[in-house]
Amino acid sequence: MGLVSKVVDGGQEGVTKAALELAKFIATKSPIAIAGTKRLLIHSRDHSVPENLEYTSTWNGAMIHTEVFITGLFCGFLW
Repeated sequence: MGLVSKVVDGGQEGVTKAALELAKFIATKSPIAIAGTKRLLIHSRDHSVPENLEYTSTWNGAMIHTEVFITGLFCGFLW
């Protein structure tokens, strides 16, 4: 079903290590991209797919005008 994106060996220690590595990687990215991603994920919990598509479209349209996006720091973060 695609519910698992990664299996980590090593029990709790291995999972903690992998989570911290991912957190360090995410921390190197644009704060605007991170905040936007978090906001869109939170919105998606309580809304339908059509509502989320509309919200995401509006959000992304607003973000395209930020200096971070224009300079290319945003590009490539999400996908």
